Amino acid sequence: MKFNPYEVSNTNLILSKGEIKMSDLYTGFLYKRENSKGFTWYFKIKAGNKVILNRSTKTSVKKEAKKILDNTLYELEHGTSAALSKDMILNDYLNRWLENNVKLNCKYTTYENYKKVIHEHVENSIGIYKIKQIDTYLIQELLNNMYKNGYSRPTVDLTRNVLSGAFKCAIQTYNLININPIKFTKIPKYENSKNSTKDKVITIEQFNKLIELSPMGTDLYLPLQISFHTGMRRGEVLALQWEDIDLDNNIIHVRHSLIKKEGIFELSSPKTESSIRDISIGNTLVKILKSHKLKQKENKLKYGKFYIDGDWVCTHEYGELLNLEQLSNKVFALSKKVDFDFTFHFLRHTHATMLIEAGANIKEVSRRLGHDNLATTMDIYSHVTEKMKSETVDIFEKIIK
Repeated sequence: MKFNPYEVSNTNLILSKGEIKMSDLYTGFLYKRENSKGFTWYFKIKAGNKVILNRSTKTSVKKEAKKILDNTLYELEHGTSAALSKDMILNDYLNRWLENNVKLNCKYTTYENYKKVIHEHVENSIGIYKIKQIDTYLIQELLNNMYKNGYSRPTVDLTRNVLSGAFKCAIQTYNLININPIKFTKIPKYENSKNSTKDKVITIEQFNKLIELSPMGTDLYLPLQISFHTGMRRGEVLALQWEDIDLDNNIIHVRHSLIKKEGIFELSSPKTESSIRDISIGNTLVKILKSHKLKQKENKLKYGKFYIDGDWVCTHEYGELLNLEQLSNKVFALSKKVDFDFTFHFLRHTHATMLIEAGANIKEVSRRLGHDNLATTMDIYSHVTEKMKSETVDIFEKIIK
């Protein structure tokens, strides 16, 4: 068989064609093998002149094959021999998967969320077993116990999805197992699961009560108003700078999200590609924003050299950016002052629900929210669309009578 290598050094993980002599490092090669469906990419890894791995990537896409080779080389460089052993403990594998796969290929917020899920729900349960011992029964028992202990459907869903991704990588990248044990597990049935979003909607009267308790001039006033009028996520709201807001054409350009990375708040690209969007805003919010911008100028004069001028929209009186933790603490304190359930994310659900109930085009609502696809919007707000179906029938009945 003719060998046409694409070689990669695991020092810098940069792929290049041809020979690179690094006898003290692992060296990887990609090559193709023909099969009944066309061809599949394989890889070989050498330690010096000795071939230590020769495996199929199970893909015909060269870019994906390179990624699998990169990950395997990274494991060899930064892990131990246990990194490729079926006898390793699941916790050890998940830690390596987080650091070498999720952290390198996903947004940092995704990495943090996955890490939290594993720490809270997996480490002290199925995490103590060897990876080869994990089966459908063990995972189903984990999901059932989470349900019995009162965890929400989204939390159980996320835990299942995280484990599914980890085991998929164990199959496709590391050949540790042959079958994904997640495949035949099921999420326990939740009563009234379709009403979960419905319960997170507040009325206009309730919103006005929140504003009454957080009037203009307070730190919460503007974030509450922006999310209520646009449905933007809290990270997107706090990331806004004045250059993102076109007050002449009534448009907010959503380009960033505020995240906390290793203890430091910084701007990141939004949650998904579809989250990068332009949101049209009404005159009510435009007037609020103009008034706030004027107030910031007054505060700049008031505080002088002590004013922190960073061009942020949502700030403290002295100009410093309002961060995620401060917003959460203030919203929590506010929620204790009212007689209804409330979190900041309720404003996003309220905005979408009000639009859909008023007859807005659901495709435009989906785009406005920054959802990946229309199905996501339809699923989250199914309680609204069900209500609209009933109302549509009533309208037709009135027409024919």
